[in-house]
Amino acid sequence: MPADARLQLAGIAEAVQRVYAVGPVEDVVMTRMEGGTHVHRDAVRFANGREVLLQSLNAGLTAVVTDFPSDLVPVETVRHPTRELVDA
Repeated sequence: MPADARLQLAGIAEAVQRVYAVGPVEDVVMTRMEGGTHVHRDAVRFANGREVLLQSLNAGLTAVVTDFPSDLVPVETVRHPTRELVDA
């Protein structure tokens, strides 16, 4: 998932809700935290500004993509090179 993609998370556990002051359903933005090599960096930013590593979220929640960054091109518009068939 690219950074700056927008998601709606549902099924956020009560413990996670208390720690990060969020509700059971939240709109978030994908982000990457600064860090060295061989560490987890993928995170989400809640509307309240809190950034949370994906590994800190509970299992079983669902995510729906609501928006992608504007610089991405839909797959349908990507041109694939064609191969010419050559008689052997």
